[in-house]
Formats: sequence, structure tokens, C-alpha cells
Amino acid sequence: MAKRRPSGDGMVRKREDGRWEGRIVVGHKQNGEPIFRYVLAKTQKELLDKDQVASCAAAKALLDVYTKAVENLDKWSGEDQNKYTDLKTPLNSLAATARKELETSVDRDGAAKALNGYCAGVVMERIKSVGTVKTVMTEQEAAQVKSKIQRAQTAYGNLSADQKKLVTSYTALQAADTAYKTYEQNYAAAKNVMELIKSIGKVNEVMTRTEADAVKKKLQAVQDAYNKLTAEQKQMVTNYADLQAAAAAYQTYETNYAAAKATEDLIKAIGTVTKDSYDAIQKATEAYNKLTATQKKLVDAKLVQQLQDASARYKELLEQTTDANGEKVPTDQLLVPDEVQTEDTPFDWSIVWISLGILAAAGVITFVIRWFIAMRRAKQKKET
Repeated sequence: MAKRRPSGDGMVRKREDGRWEGRIVVGHKQNGEPIFRYVLAKTQKELLDKDQVASCAAAKALLDVYTKAVENLDKWSGEDQNKYTDLKTPLNSLAATARKELETSVDRDGAAKALNGYCAGVVMERIKSVGTVKTVMTEQEAAQVKSKIQRAQTAYGNLSADQKKLVTSYTALQAADTAYKTYEQNYAAAKNVMELIKSIGKVNEVMTRTEADAVKKKLQAVQDAYNKLTAEQKQMVTNYADLQAAAAAYQTYETNYAAAKATEDLIKAIGTVTKDSYDAIQKATEAYNKLTATQKKLVDAKLVQQLQDASARYKELLEQTTDANGEKVPTDQLLVPDEVQTEDTPFDWSIVWISLGILAAAGVITFVIRWFIAMRRAKQKKET
């Protein structure tokens, strides 16, 4: 196997075309092959005069530049791949391209160009990784986009002036940053509405009119705030269904309240109870009995009692009704209003438990008495 020629090794020879050639090893490729730099002259003397010797010295200096450049490239490439694992493949490709450019570079500027190209390429890959900034994102997606934009901006800011000139996609980074800032503004507006929706809370089935008016005012304010949002902002309001549900619950309350108030008006219309109050009492009673359990809770309790009292008073008046001969008319021959069907009172289970307790105690007492009698009889029998 041929020995690897050390950097700085060189030779002088006469070419077939008659010219003299001097060459020096300035570095090695990744596969170990030497990288040469050449000096040509018409005669050997001309090749070895002070200018050409100076060229060889420059070649040796280039060796130092190349070596340092490769070391920097390897260091930067390793750091970048460890830090940005999502860009490992494109960063590998950028490093490989930079190495090839270094191998063909003939001066310090060429080496600098290769390294600058790598640095600019890394920034462009970071910009590319940002992708399209969507107008609507989840919080997690937005956080990822923000992080990618910030790392691209930081990397671009660390470039030299010459390196920045090589970044051809910087306008894309600026556009992404503008789009993300627009998203943040939209999300802030949407989040404000979402907080307002949360503040509504539960809309109760039974409320006072004052409480209901406060709920109505809040619902309208929140709906107005939602309506002022743009189409993109509205898409970000994830709890809009809660607002719709609250509005529906309030509308149900209003429907129930209207039915309850209509019944209250019928009760109030009864007025002073007379023998001619049947129609008014019956109409109010039928209306009340048709209400749902929730609607009945919205009827003023005093008016419910008033309806019950009116019905009872009317029945008293019926019992006093007499015919032409002055005899009482049987109530089954008279129009009697329906019974007012108030909400059933919850069954009091304590009565059951008390009763069971009494029965159990009675059983124990009976057992003790019978046991005592049996023991006494046994004693008397034994004595006899």
C-alpha cells in the first residue's frame, strides 16, 4: 500500500510539453488522496526564481488555511447536527459540498467562500424548516413555529456581512415572521373572546328576572365581541359551542318564563271570588297544571297560593248554593274547578326509618318479656 504523502511534500519535474512544473501537497481528501497545488514555468531557473519560490511559500501558507478550514467545517458540522437533529440530512449534504469546494480552492478567498457557503446554507435550511405559517394553529403548533423562526433569526444574525449576502431566502424568513405576528394578534383577540365565554358560566333553568337580565346582557356582549372577530379569528375560538349552548339555555328560560308569566296573569285576573268565578279559576288552573315542573318553579309562590285559596273559596260558595225551594244543590250537579297540581313534595324517608326503628324496638321488648316469663315458669316448675 502506498504511503500517504505528508502535507508540504513537493517535487519539480519537466513536463512533456517542455515546461517545468513544481507541485506541493497542501492537504488530503476524506479518502486520503493528496490535494496538490501547481506552479508552471518555461525553464527550471524561472521556476526556481524568487517569485516562483514565493508561490511555493504561498502554497504552504494555503496548506495552513485549508487545514484550519477543514477543522472548522468539521466542528461546525458536528455541532449543527447535534443541535438540529431535524436537519441532519440536509446539513450532511451541505458539509459534503463545502469539503469538495475546499479541495478545489486555490487561495484563502476560495476557502473562505466554501465556509461562507456552508454557513449561509445552514441558515437557509433553518429558514426552509419553518415552512408555511398557517393562519389557524393549535397552541403546540404555534409554539413550534415560533421556535423555528427564532432559531433561524438567531442564526442569520450571527452571520458575517458576506455570509448574509449568500442567504437568498431571507425574505421568506421575514414573511414567516410577519405571518406569525399576525397569527399572534389574531389569537390574542380570539383568546379574549374565549375568556368571555368562560365567564358566562352555567345558565340556570330557574332565575329571578334580575338574574336573567344580567345573563342576557352578558350573552349579548360576548356575542357582539365574537361577531367583531375576523373569519380567521373566529376559527380560533374553540369554545364557541359553549356560547351557543348558553344562548340556547337562556332562550329556553325565556320560553318557560313567558309561560309562567301568562299563567300568573290568569291568576291575577280571577279577582274577588264569586259564584261566577268558575271560568276564571278553571282557566288559570288548567294553565298552571299544563306547565312543566321547571315552568311551575317560575310562577310566583304567592300567586300559586292565591289560586289555591280562590279554588277553595269558590267551593265554599258552591256548598252554600240553594235551589228555588231553598234546598242545597249537590256539588256533583255544579261546576267544580280542577285541583291545582303543585309539585310533589319529596317523600320523607325519615318517617319510614323511625317506624322501622319503633317496630324493631317493640320486637326486642316482646322477646325480652317472653324470655323473662319463660324463665320464671321454668323456675316455678323446678321448685314444685
